[in-house]
Amino acid sequence: MANTISINNIIVENKSVSDRILLESIPSEGGNLQIAIEAMRKGHILEFEYKKYYSTDAKHYTIEPYCVKLYHRRWYLLGRYPHIKDYRLFAFDRMSNVNITSAKFRIDVSFNAKEYFDECFGVALNTSVPVQKVIVRAYINERYYLRDLPLHPTQRLIGEGDGYFDYEIIMRPTEDFLGYLLSRSNFVKIISPETLAIQLQEMAQSILDRYK
Repeated sequence: MANTISINNIIVENKSVSDRILLESIPSEGGNLQIAIEAMRKGHILEFEYKKYYSTDAKHYTIEPYCVKLYHRRWYLLGRYPHIKDYRLFAFDRMSNVNITSAKFRIDVSFNAKEYFDECFGVALNTSVPVQKVIVRAYINERYYLRDLPLHPTQRLIGEGDGYFDYEIIMRPTEDFLGYLLSRSNFVKIISPETLAIQLQEMAQSILDRYK
């Protein structure tokens, strides 16, 4: 968010060329984001309607707003249910009728937003997927791309060969991580664990089957 504000300031200061500064659009509701941040700042419980893609009806939620995160052009809200103390992630573009209630809450002092997502690739924290050491081999120019834009904070170079670099990553390899690797499948390969490589092969095969 701070980076976004900084970029906006740069654009404002350079109005004469603002039509030549192109940014990615973020379709999420800015108004809902602002309301959620205000609730976080004031320590008030938030209520809203939420409709999943596969659901025909919206469901009402009352949650403690803990943090917001931008990922792949979508803003997400991490909230905690007041009574069961369980966390849940919501996409802002699926929320409606967002309101700040008069009820207040105290954030758990042990909560750290960055640490909460440390084991994730993006926003999907699936605890049923264990933390693993994943070795990804990147070929040709992709090896430099991953060097300059690491996939994860734990990424480190552990080896190289003729036309490739091997990177080690320690994380929960959830479907969003595999989906990203699949999108770059011409240039990357999972070296280990073998079970993860097989899972990626099966995803690739399902794509081939769809085109039959």
